[in-house]
Amino acid sequence: MRILIRPVSRHAHLAALLVVAAALAVADHATREISYDEAYSWRLTRYGLGEMAARTGCDVHPPLYYVQLKGWVAAFGDSLFSMRALSILWAIVGMLGAYHLATYALGPVRDEKSAGLWAAALMGLNPALVVLGATARMYAPSVALAVWSTYVLLRMLEGTRSLWLWSFAYALMITCLCYHHYYGFFTVASHGLAVAAWCGSKGIGWLERRRVLVAVGLAWSLFFFAYLPWVPTHLEQTRQVKEFFWINKYGVWMRLPKMVGAFYTLRAIPPVRIGAGLALLAMIIAGLAVGTMRRDLLRVRLLFVSLLGAVLLPPIFSSAFNIGMVHERGLLISLALSAPAIVALFFSVLPKPATRMVLGFLAFNHAAILGGAWLEVHPPGVSTFAKRLRENRMSGSLVLVNTAYTYFPISHALRSDDCQLRLIPGQPRPEGAICVTGGQDFWDESVESPASIWYLHDTAFTASSFTAPGSWRQVGVAEFYHDEETPLQGAKASGFHAIRYDTMREAESSPLDRAPPQPIGVKR
Repeated sequence: MRILIRPVSRHAHLAALLVVAAALAVADHATREISYDEAYSWRLTRYGLGEMAARTGCDVHPPLYYVQLKGWVAAFGDSLFSMRALSILWAIVGMLGAYHLATYALGPVRDEKSAGLWAAALMGLNPALVVLGATARMYAPSVALAVWSTYVLLRMLEGTRSLWLWSFAYALMITCLCYHHYYGFFTVASHGLAVAAWCGSKGIGWLERRRVLVAVGLAWSLFFFAYLPWVPTHLEQTRQVKEFFWINKYGVWMRLPKMVGAFYTLRAIPPVRIGAGLALLAMIIAGLAVGTMRRDLLRVRLLFVSLLGAVLLPPIFSSAFNIGMVHERGLLISLALSAPAIVALFFSVLPKPATRMVLGFLAFNHAAILGGAWLEVHPPGVSTFAKRLRENRMSGSLVLVNTAYTYFPISHALRSDDCQLRLIPGQPRPEGAICVTGGQDFWDESVESPASIWYLHDTAFTASSFTAPGSWRQVGVAEFYHDEETPLQGAKASGFHAIRYDTMREAESSPLDRAPPQPIGVKR
């Protein structure tokens, strides 16, 4: 009796990759506390839609992610895992987009079934994208929309059937992309470069060219009118960035090489940045591919034009107009196309064994440096501090915070506890962050305080200038810290000190009290 064993389909392989990527994102979630930016997102969801949009206008981001998160939180709760699950879902959507984009780009070249799987694998294993896929911010949705909008554009440039339906889909995607993150504009601009390259290609009839250009023009027109209501707010945000924010402009050659290297290697094999070398090699081969006039490489060529445009336009724009840009995490949106583009390029110009060897090494390089390579700058120990307060039955305490960077995370951690949480007036804090606070968030010294008071001093961002009233007696200090260095920002996120005061003559001891201070926080 013969037993027939059917080969595993590529769809099963793809499903397995998606499950692994989701598991990696969940595992990364388990190692990280809530960051300041994530807590900021959560705080905005507590307002109505109109007020939320108004407060968002005081910051540096468009509103669509916050609106989306508000609906998600209403349905699934505001726990940290629940909020991050939305980004994990978007990360999986982005992997599906990379799969289809690489497969479609290689369509006329060879019938290579595994190319899309390689693209999805590189995207799912990239440490930067793993962390972004488990972060309650707009980066995972933006990456997914950048990939899918590029795929839809390539379909449109082929003069596909139902061209007008694809045109409306493309308009919707790029509108959502730019309402998620302003780096989406560079992706749309890179699409313009791809359309220009397509117009210069040989073998395209005049009628076909006109039909496609009308469809693309219609999509861009719809996008323009859909974004028009937000333009005044966008311009005001740009003014605020130039006048108040810490975000600096960067030149073409200042951060771009560092970013490309970090995207592929992070803390890989020092001092030889093999991943960065591979990225550079891919760019060189891309130049050769773009220069060729082979008709069957047109899709690959257009994909690489989109990638190079999305990566190079941000620093050029920032330098030319002297405008501060959202830095490394924004540029990751531009690099989102790198996985499908590199896979498509290697499969189209290299022999299959060489392609698998290079991509396999790149995937191994990603996998080898997973786990803690990307860190958000945030005060660690926030959840630990909140947990200790509950354990020691000190939920009625007054908690004073010296900066919004600590205020928002601790606010989320103590959201269900009976604690008074207040910002100290006059302390340094980000201009944009203060837009989500109200008058009730600030401490008034004249108001009667409870017996137990905690002052949380964030050591990563501000120097302490807090002077306790003379009637307060310091009874203990705890430290929450970690020693990790953030690889891209180069700053020590050292955590915060929790200083306990008591307004009564005799204070009960607490396991949180330490004299002299002892580190009891978390380390990664």
